[in-house]
Amino acid sequence: MNKAPRSKEEVENIMKMFDNKSKTLIKPGDAESERDIAIYRKIFYQFLTEPYKVVWENLRPMPAEKQKSYDELPKVLNENERKSLLNRLVVVKLNGGLGTTMGCKGPKSLVELSNGMNFLEFVLRQHEILNDELKDLNETKEIPFLLMNSFCTDIQTKQYLENREKPTNYVECFSQSRCPRIYADTLEPVPTKWDDCPNDGWYPPGHANIFPIMAHCGLLDRLLAEGRDIAFFANIDNTGAVFDERIAKVLADGITDYILEVTPRTPADVKGGTLVEIDDGYRLTQLECPHVPDEHQDEFRSLKKFKTFNTNNIWVNLRAVKEKLGQLKLAMLANEKKLSNGRPILQLEQSIGDVIRNFPGRALAVNVSRRRFLPVKSTRDLFHLRSKCLFSFNSSLCLLQKIGESPLPEVILSTEEFGALTDFEKRIPEIPKIQSNVEKIAITGNVFLGKGIQFNGKNIEIIAEKGKCISIPDNSIINSKEEEHKKPQQNGCCQQNGEVKNNNNKVGKILFDVNGNDKYLLKEEII
Repeated sequence: MNKAPRSKEEVENIMKMFDNKSKTLIKPGDAESERDIAIYRKIFYQFLTEPYKVVWENLRPMPAEKQKSYDELPKVLNENERKSLLNRLVVVKLNGGLGTTMGCKGPKSLVELSNGMNFLEFVLRQHEILNDELKDLNETKEIPFLLMNSFCTDIQTKQYLENREKPTNYVECFSQSRCPRIYADTLEPVPTKWDDCPNDGWYPPGHANIFPIMAHCGLLDRLLAEGRDIAFFANIDNTGAVFDERIAKVLADGITDYILEVTPRTPADVKGGTLVEIDDGYRLTQLECPHVPDEHQDEFRSLKKFKTFNTNNIWVNLRAVKEKLGQLKLAMLANEKKLSNGRPILQLEQSIGDVIRNFPGRALAVNVSRRRFLPVKSTRDLFHLRSKCLFSFNSSLCLLQKIGESPLPEVILSTEEFGALTDFEKRIPEIPKIQSNVEKIAITGNVFLGKGIQFNGKNIEIIAEKGKCISIPDNSIINSKEEEHKKPQQNGCCQQNGEVKNNNNKVGKILFDVNGNDKYLLKEEII
């Protein structure tokens, strides 16, 4: 790490300022509010005293011997061993995020995933299937299912659980800390008191916050008293993050105390975290974009140098965590953002993935299939997951990629028209049937798709130029240019950028014969 820029006197003065202002940030008589400010004070002090940019020369990519392929993991031998694993298991879903990237105001977990089922319902049904399996093994205990909410998601999540027809006795909610944002220039808290700036003055300080919160509320001790020492953590929007007995067995056998699932890095992942070695190879740590000095950002994005990507699917021995509570060392993420008035602020966060550095010699990266990393960060991801041609559910409600390990088609949707969920669903009311030969789908501009659409061919492009609109009717078949070139031209028409032009350059919308003749019908007016 590089040298801290502030003198001892500067740090003391800034901390005095914070301590003075933080008195009004604690809600009177509220133990959780007092706890949260105490937790934040430690994070803030670390930010002042320890640089958060790495010394590039002191790290190196994770070597092969620090990771295992999933296929190398030992298999569970029989039902008794699986029953033993399930009796030690607790599943924790990280549910603190909002669907703001898709224009939603509420929790992302309440966004519809497929067929009227939202993300929260999806993981609840998965867990119920797991509990039913345990009952079939003559076990009456249920596997605990924990939701770590944030102050942004807690109320709506609990309302959903209360209103759900099927009981959720196995579910327990707890909340991340509520911490103040700070101004980037003065380092003063944005809110001036505990109920100030509710919309943009506060934030949850990252998923590493989970361990002190679990300890503070007594949840950690209670789980261990029940013999629940194998914890599986995952983001609630990662639809591929399901219980895996072979990974759990590695923890149960005492081989390691901390497992982070990684997967091969792609161009879409270059800004995300990757594991690296520090301290001359003594320990692993998570490297993320904010840690990297500006002059090394291109190198950080190199797929040749950093070949794996962190899925945030994490398996932990809770007994080992308890032993290290109070000693956990974590890197700082200082995320730069702007308030609604444009003023720059900082969010100080710590990642649960970086907890791996606290288990030198007892940590392992498991290289898993991309099927275990299927998150939803945008409407493009929803386009994939809502496609019945690309994915289906098995009996355990696991999403199965129908095209195996082949890459999913690249999907490009213009942000202005398709970025918000309401616009996306209005313009694409039903995901088209996507043939296995499709590699790329680009839909940009003022485009509306009907129902029963079919995409066929390598590159599908539907591009409405500015000021024009393309409306594809129900049951149309959209062939790529490559597919059309295999056929004789009909009526002198050719497809170009989602429009139809005849030989006289008259422009119309794409229409196809719904009887399956793949015949272009031309209208001269622009819709």
